[in-house]
Amino acid sequence: MATNNSLSSITNKKSFWIWIIVGLILFWPVGLGMLILKLKNDRSATMNGIFANVISFVGWCLVIFGVLVFIACVGVPEAVGAGIFSFLLLGGGGFVMLRLSKKMKSRGSRYKKMINLVVNQKQTSIDNIASAVGLPYDDVVADLQTMINSHYFPGASIDSTNREIILPIISTAPKEEYNHQAGSFKVVSCSSCGANNTVTLGMVVPCDYCGAPLS
Repeated sequence: MATNNSLSSITNKKSFWIWIIVGLILFWPVGLGMLILKLKNDRSATMNGIFANVISFVGWCLVIFGVLVFIACVGVPEAVGAGIFSFLLLGGGGFVMLRLSKKMKSRGSRYKKMINLVVNQKQTSIDNIASAVGLPYDDVVADLQTMINSHYFPGASIDSTNREIILPIISTAPKEEYNHQAGSFKVVSCSSCGANNTVTLGMVVPCDYCGAPLS
């Protein structure tokens, strides 16, 4: 049952992304609203460079289409106003998409590095994390707190006195809710965020840190 629910969740995620892309192409303000909602509820989307590239592609398409419409309207005096409006609407939307794509790639790269340091390398010193990612201490604290609030690090907290991130003790055994069938388990590196997770063979479960499906 858990496997079926996970597969259904994966299918729903893919379908939602298709609708987002269609929305961005047909009417970008609606697509942008759907995208923002998706990013708030799907942590793995932030890590996946494919989504950022798709948004970048849509952004360039909007910019180019806006320029072409403007050029086509320039030669028709009564259509110049419509051409300017179209350029601002489409080109503006395109620039918003391109800026969002750049931010997604930058944020995803930072988050992956921090997950690798904290989860895989067991690094808790924020000073060491800041040194490893090449960012100021305060910026790293802000990122870590945002990740904690967004449930990338379940149950974690920031110890300002000792300048550490405190993680709860996580069992190395597979989650009980997915362990109702006998079988071996293995450590799997999440293809989305890179975190190591322990899963039961033959089961599809969400990553503890970004929610991406693991098997």
